[in-house]
Amino acid sequence: MTAPQVIENRKTRWKADPELSSLTFKVKHFMISRVTGSFNDFQLHIETDGDDFRTARIELKIVVSSILTGVEPRDAHLRTGDFFDVQTYPYITFKSTFVEQVNPTLYRVHGELTIKNTTRTLQLEVEYSGKLTDPHGNVKAGFSLNTKINRFDYGLQWDYALQNSAAVVGADIAFSANIVVIKQQDENESSAESDVQSMLAAYHTQQSQLPDIAFLHNYFPQSFLFFKSRDLVGGDFYWFDEIDNKIVVVVADATGHGMEGSLKAMMAISMLNQIVSSETVHQPREILLRLHQAILASVRKSAGMRSSMLAIDAAIVIIDPQKQKIDYIGAGIPLYIYKGGELVQVDAYRFSAGSHFHAINDLNSTCFSYQAGDTLFLASDGFKDQYGGGNFKKMGVKRFRTLLESAAGQPFDQIPEYIQNEFTTYKGWVDQMDDVTLLSIRF
Repeated sequence: MTAPQVIENRKTRWKADPELSSLTFKVKHFMISRVTGSFNDFQLHIETDGDDFRTARIELKIVVSSILTGVEPRDAHLRTGDFFDVQTYPYITFKSTFVEQVNPTLYRVHGELTIKNTTRTLQLEVEYSGKLTDPHGNVKAGFSLNTKINRFDYGLQWDYALQNSAAVVGADIAFSANIVVIKQQDENESSAESDVQSMLAAYHTQQSQLPDIAFLHNYFPQSFLFFKSRDLVGGDFYWFDEIDNKIVVVVADATGHGMEGSLKAMMAISMLNQIVSSETVHQPREILLRLHQAILASVRKSAGMRSSMLAIDAAIVIIDPQKQKIDYIGAGIPLYIYKGGELVQVDAYRFSAGSHFHAINDLNSTCFSYQAGDTLFLASDGFKDQYGGGNFKKMGVKRFRTLLESAAGQPFDQIPEYIQNEFTTYKGWVDQMDDVTLLSIRF
């Protein structure tokens, strides 16, 4: 008897590369010209068996408020109830039902398109441009398509006729898409389970090395921590200690995410334990200098490792509760303090601990006083670098400062929920881009 064939069940996930993908449309305007527009915020997820796109399961989600035609009053009108009614129906979605391969470069995708509260079946002819591996090792595949729908079929009923009976807006909308997808995952179930177990082990190890926020509460009852790794573990970390009646607070961001980032973070935590706790170094500049030297020494012991691979951004703060003084030095991570109704930013140096490209002897800490009611913020760059906001743009420094100002003006017990809600709302359906840490103390 012939042994049964074992078929490897691999699930591969693909996501659209936002920098190389576009979704545009054209519609007749006054019947003598065409308006061209785009949707600048959309998410495309594809799952295949192995790399076989004949088995593709496709989900597309378009944020309708991201529509742009180059004329803001027109865009605002398109977002109203006359057309898309984005307040009630914020998304356009497409979900495939099955895919057939017509020839090596053409797929026919069958699925359901939903606009507003109307869902209709749709057949798309999708051209396949091929697959390659880019210089960074990412596997990518390219597709393009053109299709046409009648807007009246989907409840986009607004119409206005000119005196000659010509419609202001045509009935047919021509859509074009140029999509590049990036391979996210290609593994069998056993390896996936092994990876999960490894990640869980790393999570418990990293958690065991991070200090308890209760330590900070003992000295500053009004303190909180928003800590959210992009993956289960990551490169962001925080660290506290008490030396000579002064409180040492560190918020840091090691290069990398996931397992790679967590290993670097745990190494840096071990270095801080040695520098501050064992050797009782308690000047911010000296702590940063010793951390910098320890990283460089570690790199020299690792053949082939570059210092940039182990670089760490950090905010190091020494708080003296008796004198109400703060001594701070920042390598890439600034300090914010809300005093007298104003958010003051103390800039960090453009430098990373472990980097060869800066003369660290030129760095100095900044010392200043605080008063009861002042609010301190330390944050990694994950919050301000998050994409979202309905237009797939970074939050940026300006929005982040506005968020901190708004948070600082609230009763302290409401700030944690406010920060969480603001991050979740801004991110929306977009994946978390980076590890996120935000620590706050109200004195």
